[in-house]
Amino acid sequence: MATNNAINLAKPYPLFFGYYSATTAAITGDGTLFPLAFDTDKFDLGGNLLNGVVTIPTTGKYYIYVTTQLGSLAVGHTSCLLQVGLAGNYLDGGYVNIGAIRDSADTASVSVCGLMDFTAADIVQASITVTGAAKAVTVIGAATYSSYICGYLINS
Repeated sequence: MATNNAINLAKPYPLFFGYYSATTAAITGDGTLFPLAFDTDKFDLGGNLLNGVVTIPTTGKYYIYVTTQLGSLAVGHTSCLLQVGLAGNYLDGGYVNIGAIRDSADTASVSVCGLMDFTAADIVQASITVTGAAKAVTVIGAATYSSYICGYLINS
């Protein structure tokens, strides 16, 4: 794949990876939308990621990936929606019957990824909503990167 040499030569690259370092309890499950605030940066070339919120530094096309491992799931949790983007410009993973895909430890992972056009200074964040039962669902965090956001500029 061809790269944009003007961007590549103008280091630091807009490149980021943030994750949850610890589990956050009881954030959704009753339909509450929870903005994901990935609390630890593995790397952030350009200083554009703060608590899971990305401030887009350069107008262009970005690859964005978010994965979230959820815990304390019940069979009654019937839908889950993971989104990333900004108002009017979201990627979403579609509605998933999260209660049906949970494992024997009552956990499941959901992800969303894709290419998005952003303008410099856009504010990008991921959010998750689980419905159907009690507000008991957790976002599992650990140094093994169970829940994270990452992305990079492809071209401008």
